[in-house]
Amino acid sequence: MKNKNLLNTFAKNSLIILWCIIICTSFSWYFTYHVAKTNYEAISEIMVLNKPADSALKDDQPQETELILELLASLAIVNDFQTIILSDVILDKVKEQLVSKYSWASKISLADLRKNIDVNIKNDTRILKISAFDTNPQHAAIMSNTVKAIFTTFAQKLTLQKLIIPIKNAEIPNTPSFPYPKRFISLSIIIGFLTGLILTMYISRRPT
Repeated sequence: MKNKNLLNTFAKNSLIILWCIIICTSFSWYFTYHVAKTNYEAISEIMVLNKPADSALKDDQPQETELILELLASLAIVNDFQTIILSDVILDKVKEQLVSKYSWASKISLADLRKNIDVNIKNDTRILKISAFDTNPQHAAIMSNTVKAIFTTFAQKLTLQKLIIPIKNAEIPNTPSFPYPKRFISLSIIIGFLTGLILTMYISRRPT
């Protein structure tokens, strides 16, 4: 009799946990495929040199102090360039070029570009990653490459030196950067399991 009661309790608790998992997974699936807006990320990269690419050293070997100063200066330039890329000076030129070439870009505003363009520095490098986000993967790649091209030209005119080397063109992404179906559904299963577990513990401790 006791074993039968334990078996019934186990079956009841398992059913509660299973229902919680199904409910959480259903909500996650609905949000992922019917509510969340699919976004794609395209990334291009540029490298900031600490001196012009075609410059030659006058001395046989630069002094250690000079190397440190050059490194510090280049890191400062990288940070400056990161800010400049996201400025209206650059984004306005990006918008102008996009509108002149693509009909879909006529609806893009500066506010949209500020929201959908991001620039990050790779750790311990002088490489800037220019990310563009859009619901259309091809548009994302075009925007990233346009920002890269315009800023490269702008930086050369600004410094009168070739300090920027494009090292990676943005490619059309195959998979969205958001939402993450596998991650969301896996997380919903865990949440459903924990919710069901807490619910069964609450029911078992409730006075009969």
